[in-house]
Order: sequence, then structure tokens, then C-alpha cells
Amino acid sequence: MIRNKKALKHAVGGAIVAGLTVSALPAARAQDAALPEAADSPVITEVFVTARRREESLQDVPLSIAAIGGEDLEQRNVTDLRQVNGQIPNVVIATSQFSGTVGSQFRMRGVPGVVVYQDGAPFEGGALPNLTDIERVEVLRGPQGTLFGRSAIGGAIQLVTRKPQDEFSLDMHTAFGSKNRVDVSGNLNVPITDELFVKLTAASMERDGYVSSTNVDTLFGSQDDKLGRLDVLWRPIKDFEVRAQYARTENKSSGVPYVNLNLLPVCNDGQAPANWFSGDGVQIFFAPNAYCLYTSVDLDPSTPGVQAFNDEFHSYGAQQRYLNTIDTADAGWRQTYDDVRVDMTWNLSSTMTVRALGSRRWGTGHSYEDLDGTGLDLWVNQLPFFTERNDLRTGELQFIYSGSRLNGTTGVYWEKAPGANGRRINWINNDLLQSPALAAAANAAYPGSAVNPLFGGHPESGPQLLGNGFIGISRTATEQFAAFSEWTVEVTEGLRLTGGLRYTEQDTTETSYKANPFGGDQSLHPVPALYQDLIPGADYYAGTGVPEVDKSTVTQWTPRFSLQYEFTPQIMMYATYSKGAGTGGTIVNVDEADPQIIALGLSDYQTLPEEVKNYELGLRSEFFGNTLRFNATVFYDEFANLELSEELVPGRLFDANADAEIKGVEIEGVWQATDALALNYGLGWIDAKYTDRGTTRNLEPGSALALTPEFSYALGAQYGWKLTSGELTLRGDYTWQDSQMSAVDRITAYEIPDFGLLSARLAYSPGGANWDVALSGTNLTGEYYIMSAFYQPQTTAVSATVGRPREIALSFNVRFE
Repeated sequence: MIRNKKALKHAVGGAIVAGLTVSALPAARAQDAALPEAADSPVITEVFVTARRREESLQDVPLSIAAIGGEDLEQRNVTDLRQVNGQIPNVVIATSQFSGTVGSQFRMRGVPGVVVYQDGAPFEGGALPNLTDIERVEVLRGPQGTLFGRSAIGGAIQLVTRKPQDEFSLDMHTAFGSKNRVDVSGNLNVPITDELFVKLTAASMERDGYVSSTNVDTLFGSQDDKLGRLDVLWRPIKDFEVRAQYARTENKSSGVPYVNLNLLPVCNDGQAPANWFSGDGVQIFFAPNAYCLYTSVDLDPSTPGVQAFNDEFHSYGAQQRYLNTIDTADAGWRQTYDDVRVDMTWNLSSTMTVRALGSRRWGTGHSYEDLDGTGLDLWVNQLPFFTERNDLRTGELQFIYSGSRLNGTTGVYWEKAPGANGRRINWINNDLLQSPALAAAANAAYPGSAVNPLFGGHPESGPQLLGNGFIGISRTATEQFAAFSEWTVEVTEGLRLTGGLRYTEQDTTETSYKANPFGGDQSLHPVPALYQDLIPGADYYAGTGVPEVDKSTVTQWTPRFSLQYEFTPQIMMYATYSKGAGTGGTIVNVDEADPQIIALGLSDYQTLPEEVKNYELGLRSEFFGNTLRFNATVFYDEFANLELSEELVPGRLFDANADAEIKGVEIEGVWQATDALALNYGLGWIDAKYTDRGTTRNLEPGSALALTPEFSYALGAQYGWKLTSGELTLRGDYTWQDSQMSAVDRITAYEIPDFGLLSARLAYSPGGANWDVALSGTNLTGEYYIMSAFYQPQTTAVSATVGRPREIALSFNVRFE
């Protein structure tokens, strides 16, 4: 039944997109004869983007680009960047596995390296930006290293805000809805003089959480976001302008909306399943879980201390309930970030422009989360010190030339980022591993092992896994310089050739250490040997630890070449080759004398820089008198040295490299069927598989890349009625994503089920009035869907972040001029 349901959804979505595709093809030959364009015929609005650092029509750029305008975002009920997930084919924006909605995981075509820019400057650190006062969102798929740097091996997202206006205006927006939602935002444009314009933006977005607990009076998943922005535009002379912005954002939440999907996986007759062994036959550090070990040594499951861990009392996520058993009343997170951006543009002539950009983004975040989603003391991620402390400073100088047959951008880029983050994992009173009788019986079943399968350390480490806890503190400081150039020449009429190259040099210093948070009281440490193994010579009882320092310098060249041909003003085809590259690094916190490290061959290891080679063919076309836009892209990627993490030793993540092959298709467009009816569509298909396990231990060649659904599609329809008193507009959107793996590590991966989301909006605007009102709904079918999930072998828990349920809102907009 489930397979039939899934196949039906694929068939419906595919049939609609295929129908639009087939209907467009005959028009390529005879659109003018078949549909003579009337003077008042509806046409698609031309979309302009800055994907190549200069303004161009989306249909003229030989890249896979999707753009959504600000008004369209409002119609689709999109208020923050994460809600763009599902709207664009082969793009996934998921919550973080460990920090939920406070962090995000980006994937474009299965590749994780995605950068976010806002008004020309990198947007790194902190929660994702909300989309208040956004003019458009541009999504660039495929490696963008030539113009956007080393981090853009998967793609880039550009957020463009509206500039201050030369006339006075005040826009106010309010929304009230489910879960006590209250949103208030406003934009005030004030012209100070004929050359100086100021805009003030303020926003507050609040709503309650939606996952409750059986133990504490807390609704997890709440939102409390604040934004203030000052935007100044100065045009002292005709061809020169300076735009300066300062913004502060504050984000708070009651905690990640965790649910537990499974607490006690199948015991497999007491034997360790295959995924508990590395690919070369070395046993990973412990058996499936404590419960399975107890049953394997003939302990009755009803034994006190075992019975309490029954799924029935904790795994409410498996019952599709918005409920957990977390007993941590003070869970939650908060972040504060400041942004300064300066953008100076000088038009030296009708063809030459010089642009200088400078930015600084700094802030801190604090978090305290119960990651297992239960009331058991299994895994508590305490970050009372700081989750992150970031300070990113950038500068960029661009020279932009726009001629009749030659166009291009040349520039230099610099950034400096001293960053820091900390993490405390609290294993005090680990309820699944603290019963002395059970632990003794289980330990007796595995005597004399150099890599103790239950406790993850030497046999003398005792019957507890990380019995207290540790603090991991790290600082990654980077300084980068880059020079880039990309030019397009019209070889003959309709034929254009583009070539670009970027040189990047980056110095990185990583400093990290794990320290004992409990000072010098050794009585609190039942596993001292395990602590001492983490870093040679570390004095964990002093509460500090010995830093491990790793320095590296990486230089890279990332090219891009495109050949495009314009058959008619409405039809263009292109072929593009591009390369993206990341950086490699060395393992830290490794004790070369540790038997576990020796057994796994990890005593001397360095990761390699990631590299993506992208081959792409695209069609950009408009038919039927520019009423139907049909864009299609076929791509093939070779991904070498994809970097991923494996937890091969308790508490220590090891980076490794593997190779992958990615191929897929993207189809998207818009159909302005009548003056009143508009449709948008998008379909993505992708086949992303690992081809070589490289230096990994748990990866299977042929397995799928994480967060890469095979099929994804989006369908939207909007219809407007002209009334005697005004206009009524109805909008509906449906997005679908196939099932996808949450991680690549066979130990921690969980298959996230497929899901589809339906939203709608009904808006009324009186004729000649300055206000409008709308009734909207999201997740109208009440889909219970998972945004991220992970299985933790130490705790035996499958924890997941569940998406928001059905919600209704009433919004009101007013504009004064």
C-alpha cells in the first residue's frame, strides 16, 4: 500500500510536469503562427539575477538557477530560508542532526558545500536568515567556486534585500495564527535629502512549540526571532553610490522538537549486526546496545533496570505523536548576531563599473539540548559556555565590464575568520549502562578484549561508558585570499563563450582539546583511563586539557567554461564545465599508542581536499508568446574525496574521504495560462551513489549520499478574481521529497521517510485601497514528517526532529505613502 501510494504521487507529479513539457515542444517550431500575441496577452515577468556578479536575465545565464521573488515568497507562505526546502528541485535544506532548527544542513544535487550570501556578503554562523523585506532569493546549483569561493562546491544561495527608496513609505505586516503565532514587521523609507535615503526595518516573529513532554511543562520547537536593520543609501553624484547596512538578529527557542523513534533496536539474537564492523573486519568499539548485551547473556528482559527501557514508554515518534519524555525543563537555545555591510559602486563609464564590498558578521550562540528525546539520562548536549563564537570579516573588489560583445568580472577577495565553538556531552548516570549487576554479567561475556565491545576502552576501564562527561572545545581560525576572473565573449551572432578561473589560498589553524568539566574530584571518574587516552599527557582532572594544534595551507584553482547558443530570442542551449574544491585537514585528539587507534589504523591520517567536477547541459526557453517558460538541465558530477565523519571510537569523530558519482535532471518553469491563472512547476531526479569507500570504515559502495531524495517536485497554482470591490487571489502549493538517508555512516544513519506538504493562501485586496488581508495554511494535510534523524549506538536511541503540524494564520498588510 505504501509503495502504491508513493508511486501514485510520483505519477501525478510527473504527469503534470510531463504534460507541460510535451505541450511546449511543438511550440518551438510554430509558436508565432499558432498563437499570435494580442496586445493585452498575459506574459511571464522577466526575472533578473546577479549570479555572475552582474545583472542579467535568468534566461540568458548558462547556469542552473532558480529565483523566487519577494511577493511570490509571501504567496507561498515562505517566511524563512528553511521553508524554501522542497520549493526548488534537487535542493534540500534540513535541520541539523544535533542542534535541530538552530542549525541547518544544505545539499544541492547531493553535494554539501553550499554558501549563503546576503547583499553580496557571506552569511555564516547563527540561525538561517528570515526573509523580511527580501526582493528575491537566487539559488545557484552546481559548483560556483569561480565567483563565490571554495565553499561553494555544491552551489550558492543569494538573498537580495530591497534598497532604500527615494520616496516616503511605511509598510506594516502582521500575522496571527496557530500555536499563538504573532508576527509583526515594518519597513520605513525616509528620504533625508535628494541624495540620501534611509530605511528602517524591524520584525518580531513568535510562536509556541509543538512537541510536548510527559515530564515537564514545555513545548519544544518554539520560535522567538527579532530583527532590526538600518539601511542607508547615499548617491552624492550621478554614477556613484554607497549603501551601508547594520543589522542585529536575536533568535530564541524552547529547544529542539525531538521525538524518539526507537530506543531498543532488534537484538539480532544477541549477535552484533554487520554494521558494527568496519569494512576491513575490525570490530567497532561496542556491541549493538546494552539491552541486547543483557539478553545475550541470558538475562530476563523483565529484570529490574532493563524493563524500564521498553519502547512503549519513550518512542512516541514511532506512533506519530508530537510527544517526548524529556525531563530537561531548561532546554533551549539563543543566538545574537550583528552584521555590518558596506557596498560602494562607481560607474566609471557606460561599460566599466568598480564595486567594493566590505562586511563583518559576529555573534555568539548558547544551547542546552537533550539529544535522545527521552527522560532517561542517555545523552545530554550541554553548551552552557558557548555553542559558537564567530567573527567573519570580508573584503572584495570587483571590476565589471559590460560591452556589446564582451562582458566580464575580475576581482580579488579577502576574509579572516577566527571562530570558536564548544560542546559538552554529559554521560552522568547513563541509565542504560549503570546497573552494576547487568554490566558485570555483560562484561563477563566479553573478557580480555583489547577493544572492549561494551565499554569502548581498555578492559580495565570499568563498567561504564564515559561515566561522567567531557567538554570538547575547538577554534578554527582561517585567513583567505582569492583572485578571480570570468568573461563572456560573443563569438558570432547567438554564440557565446564563457571562461572563468579563481585562485584561492587559505591558511587554517585548528586548536582543540577535550577537558574534564568536574575539576579534580577523581571519585567522579569511573573511567579515568579512557579520559587519559584522548590526548597524550592531558591532565583532565585539572579541568583544562592539553590543546592539539593543526595548521595547514591550501591553494586551489577552480575553473568554469560555458558554451551557449541562442537559436531564437526565446530559446537558448548551453554546455558548462565547472570545478569546485574544498579543503582537507588532519585528525586531532589521536593517541598513537591507543590500542583502538592502532587496531583501526588511524594513528597517522590526513584527509584530502574535496573536489567536484560538474558537466552540465541546459535548455532555457519560452513559448506561446512568452506565456510558458520551460527550463531543463541534465548534469553529471564526479565527486572526489567527499569528506565525512565516522565515530569509530567513543566520543571521537574521525574525518575520512570517499568518492561518489552523481547524475540527474532538473525541469522547472512557469505557465501564465490566462490573465487570471498562473502555474509553476519543478521536478528533480537524482542518482547519487558512492563509488569508492576511500579511507572510510563503514561506507558501502553503491550506498546513497545523505539528504539526497531520488525524486522531488513542486507544483503551484494561483488564480485571481476581479471583483467590483477589489481582487480575490487563491494560491496553492504542493511539494514532495522522496525518502533519504540522514547520514552516510552506517552506524548512525536513519532513513527519513518520504513526505509531501500542502499549503494554501486566500488573499483579498480592495480596489484602490492601501491594505490587504489573507488567510493561509501550511501542512494542510497534517503530514507527520521528519526533518532530520540519527541513531546513536552509545544510547541505543533513534532521535528525530519532527516538522511543524498543520497551522492556520490570518495576516494583514498596510502601506502608507
